[in-house]
Amino acid sequence: MNNAELSVRMERMERELQRWRRAAMALIVGATVLGCAAASRQEEVPEMVTARGFDVVNEAGKIVASMHPDESGDGRLELYNSRGTRVVEVLADEAGSGRILVSNNRYRPVVRITVDQHGNGDLAVCNDARKSLVNLSADKFKGGLIRVFNGQVFNKELWRAPQK
Repeated sequence: MNNAELSVRMERMERELQRWRRAAMALIVGATVLGCAAASRQEEVPEMVTARGFDVVNEAGKIVASMHPDESGDGRLELYNSRGTRVVEVLADEAGSGRILVSNNRYRPVVRITVDQHGNGDLAVCNDARKSLVNLSADKFKGGLIRVFNGQVFNKELWRAPQK
């Protein structure tokens, strides 16, 4: 595979990643708007709502958004499609850093936004088999790193910038 082909694939993956980001943001904003709209129907708006969990349901009664603490007590936001498949998760990882997972309609995470052990950001775009195809990461000593993988069994690195 030559550089031109890699460049075309990279551009296509970046466009797809941008669409996933927009969809995730639209879902989060939509869930927030739905929650605010439901709250605004009340005659009196409370200053503070305290609960152990909060679910937003659609007209069919299916949960489309859920906010609750996880097993360790950290906050968790989950968005579901109309079939009940979890498609977005916003949570804290074991170290207490933020984590966002975007899944396809079969609940296979295809976009992961995480923080590494040094506090640097990491973005991975994966295929349906959960193999990382594109990885964007930050390193406090070397700057940014972009890597492209083939997505096969051994997930061979095809390209990286900057080069080793």
